[in-house]
Amino acid sequence: NKVGLVADGVIRRIVTVLRVGSPDCKAIAATLLTSLAVVEVNKATIGSYPDAISALVSLLRVGNDRERKESATALYALCSFPDNRKRVVDCGSVPIL
Repeated sequence: NKVGLVADGVIRRIVTVLRVGSPDCKAIAATLLTSLAVVEVNKATIGSYPDAISALVSLLRVGNDRERKESATALYALCSFPDNRKRVVDCGSVPIL
């Protein structure tokens, strides 16, 4: 249950992996956020979580090809929620894109 996972605090763990995991783990963490963002209510929760979007933007900036692809996909999914668009821009994603 994707809503239950978010409610149980999995976002904190995923963001930690985005920040300090191995390259493969970072890519998988970004993929997990994309999967969780399929549920509309999760988009708001993920976007409002401290460092979630900034961690994805950081990965987009300095990650390897796979990490950048997965972080871009996650950011795309999260940006279908209007409040997240501003967050993504505020984190400095525009020059990277």
